[in-house]
Amino acid sequence: MINYSINIIFLIIGSIMYTALGLIWYSKLVFGKVWMRLTKVEHIVEKPNPLMMLWPLFGGALISLAINFILVNMGITLYAEAIVFSVIIGLLYAIPINAANTVWEGKEYWLILLNSGFIVLYSMIMSIIFIIIMYG
Repeated sequence: MINYSINIIFLIIGSIMYTALGLIWYSKLVFGKVWMRLTKVEHIVEKPNPLMMLWPLFGGALISLAINFILVNMGITLYAEAIVFSVIIGLLYAIPINAANTVWEGKEYWLILLNSGFIVLYSMIMSIIFIIIMYG
């Protein structure tokens, strides 16, 4: 039987965490300069459209919803299981999607690792947060 229980607090935390982690990961202090070189972006908009911030919040909620759904239905309750789940997501989901996009967009292959690394790290953090929220 499929369990459709959703933790709203987890979704809110996921939205905020995805946005915050993305701002840090792709900042010039971490991987922003590398990302700009790999994507051939020459400058970053100083005052981005406020609606641009809605997409990461929405995307973070959707990814958190998927993590919530999968962890509950797989019966994952331990931190080690959550971390293994995150690595599997990276290897079997994030890397293939990023690889397809990178190849079709004609970008450098290192971009696959950069973008997939972000998804794996986010999945790890959120899987651990889920275990903390649900099981203490």
